[in-house]
Amino acid sequence: MKKSLIFSFLLLQSLSFSQENLNNMSEIHSKILSNRGKEQFRKSIIFKKLDRAGYSGSNQYLEYIGEIENKYESDNTSFNSKTKGFSMGTNSNLISNPDVYLGVNLDYLKSKLEYDRENSKVRTYGIDYYVGKNIDNWLIIGRAGYNESKNIYNNYKYRDKNYSLGVESGYFYSINEKSILYPYVAFDWNQYTMKAHNNIKNSNEYIGSSTLGVSYTQEIKEKFLLTMSGEWIYDFANRSDIKLNDTNYRVKSLDLGRDTGAFNIKLGYFLKPDFLVGIGYSSFLNKNYYYDMFSITLSHNF
Repeated sequence: MKKSLIFSFLLLQSLSFSQENLNNMSEIHSKILSNRGKEQFRKSIIFKKLDRAGYSGSNQYLEYIGEIENKYESDNTSFNSKTKGFSMGTNSNLISNPDVYLGVNLDYLKSKLEYDRENSKVRTYGIDYYVGKNIDNWLIIGRAGYNESKNIYNNYKYRDKNYSLGVESGYFYSINEKSILYPYVAFDWNQYTMKAHNNIKNSNEYIGSSTLGVSYTQEIKEKFLLTMSGEWIYDFANRSDIKLNDTNYRVKSLDLGRDTGAFNIKLGYFLKPDFLVGIGYSSFLNKNYYYDMFSITLSHNF
């Protein structure tokens, strides 16, 4: 009886510790990085429609991402975080087929998390591949991506992985020679994987989602470029509770809500006809969190 009580006490302590120190940063990072990569791929295609694509139709960019403010609230965990990172990539259209575009981007985000009893770091590395085709102003984009997060605590660490596939379609409306409106719809599939750690089992979840969005681009007096976009992402399923090893206990899933909004605005200045420097603001909204971010982007067309 005494041994049973001791075991139950230790189990509950492990359950409590596991619950308090889990986080959603891998999934939040994934949404932020996916949004940044897709936005830049679309912009590379719009450069061509504005006669800014350059001779080869290629674009290279480097973007620093920093946090302005954030807030996270959940019933079963709480933490404060500071996030920063970068995104870089190259996008090109094929000379042999000018209506086909290929792209790749690499990303890195790091968050420092402060809990009541322990601090941690979450580092996310990601890569995304894109292919797009423009058919009479109809744009179709395919995407395949992977990112991996390292969750580092004082006494242990674990990894989260996310595999994703997506397709997007939209239409370019040329308001005038210098302004383009692009409404779009997208569907994505994600596999979220959490590696076993601290008495928590391996887990795999498959979540589909849909996105409805619109972007607007305007060239102002040949020196400035204004871009804005907004989208709403809806997940088709809730995340499952997290299982513990050798018990029937479960840790309540960390709820992010099934609706996430993203808003971006960026103003760029052409130092040269093919070299753009931009500063931007992005906001990511969910019922459990918001992240306000700023970005500084260097973009070169040739």
